[in-house]
Amino acid sequence: MNNMQTRWDSSESITHPIITSRERFSSIFFFMTCTCVMIGSYAIVHAAYFPGQLSPDSIDQWLQLSRWTLNDAHPVLSTLLFRFFSLINDSPQFIILCNYVLFSISASILLYQLDRTYTAPRLLLLSIAFILAVFPPNFFIVTTLWKDVPYASGLTLITAGLIKLSLKRDAISRSSLLFLGFGCVLTMGMRHNGILVVMPLMVILLLWAKCKLRIALATMLTFLAVVFILSKSLLLSITGSSPLDPAYKTIFALPPLAAMVSAQDAALSIEEKKLLSEVMPLSTWQSAYSCSTVVPLFWNNDISREALRSNVQSLNNLALRWILNEPLQFLKHQSCMTAIIWNPLPNQGQWIPISPREITQFSVSESLNLKTESMLPVIRDFLDVKIAPLWEKSTILNRPATYMWVGIVLCFIAIIRGATLFSILPIPALLNAISLVPIIGSQDFRYMWPTMVIFIVLGICAIPNIIQKYEYRQNGVEG
Repeated sequence: MNNMQTRWDSSESITHPIITSRERFSSIFFFMTCTCVMIGSYAIVHAAYFPGQLSPDSIDQWLQLSRWTLNDAHPVLSTLLFRFFSLINDSPQFIILCNYVLFSISASILLYQLDRTYTAPRLLLLSIAFILAVFPPNFFIVTTLWKDVPYASGLTLITAGLIKLSLKRDAISRSSLLFLGFGCVLTMGMRHNGILVVMPLMVILLLWAKCKLRIALATMLTFLAVVFILSKSLLLSITGSSPLDPAYKTIFALPPLAAMVSAQDAALSIEEKKLLSEVMPLSTWQSAYSCSTVVPLFWNNDISREALRSNVQSLNNLALRWILNEPLQFLKHQSCMTAIIWNPLPNQGQWIPISPREITQFSVSESLNLKTESMLPVIRDFLDVKIAPLWEKSTILNRPATYMWVGIVLCFIAIIRGATLFSILPIPALLNAISLVPIIGSQDFRYMWPTMVIFIVLGICAIPNIIQKYEYRQNGVEG
């Protein structure tokens, strides 16, 4: 890697290197090695929990898919992706397999792009592939039927696409635009907060880019906007999908309303008490309130879904008035609700499950003929008894925010050392964290997991750039 000592000068034009067949084979072998290491590890865990882990969220989406009763509670594009996988083999285990194969390929593409630009030594990148393969949150989450897995694949592909683009503000790399575009579609289509990641990212890139690259990004932004609009309109009609249940439109208002009712100095008017009592008794609002999750409220046995549906605007307006009138109390509440995003310090005794490690909702899953039949019971017992408790008990080492903040610090130091690439690459992961702030409803590990994965990769890659001024491979920019 002698080329790593050659300074990349932004004033120089991009050259097209002559890549020997040996170098090409070496790069392909590196990519395949990274992919196979990850798939192999995930396949072992998948076999241990065969046919896979299914949470209530997973069961609900599988019901939509198997009975073809779609609704936009799960973005329709995510259900259609699972439908595409099921055309080959109509089973949840095959969809899970496709999910972690897609994630492994996406992560390997990111490592491959970092290798092609000599951002870090290849041996270090191979070590990262091994870390991603055996990192417990990774293998627990990717073997669960969750749309968060292809979402993470999309965010990883976006990061991979930014590598070459960030080296030249006015140069077009077809492969990078392909990774960026496909990653944006996945990110935008898999989770509702995806649009809050993709659109700000594209605006930032448009302001940063020059000349032909800006035109290409503007075209991509237009395409993505059209895809999003169609996915929320025409696609719902074509697939016979029902819109999001109006009751879900109040889900973000419920915790602030419960905080308002629970406040000792809350002075509720007769109309406000009447409105809240229609939804559930005031005593239930108080007893079910938790600043860290909406689950005890929204899925409470005493709640009236009809009252939620018929009072969407009134409930949201009441929550907004309380937020404006009591901003300090709201900030206190919201800092608790968003702790999984920003706080690396654990709460004593807090447990944050990473994945269900079983097939939940037994009565429903039994009717679907779904039950756990482990192929590797010894490994499953080891993971359940030895590994999972270590990661589910909240400590500073298993908080997603820990990896985010450490990654940010390492990237910042690398930037100071001249590795300007690290000023662009963290943006998608940061936007994922920021997009969760207004909408997060629980301390769910999987929401921050994509950010965690990307900062693990970038943080480790930043280390050699801090120790020594590694320079990007100019000749690899258009490989």
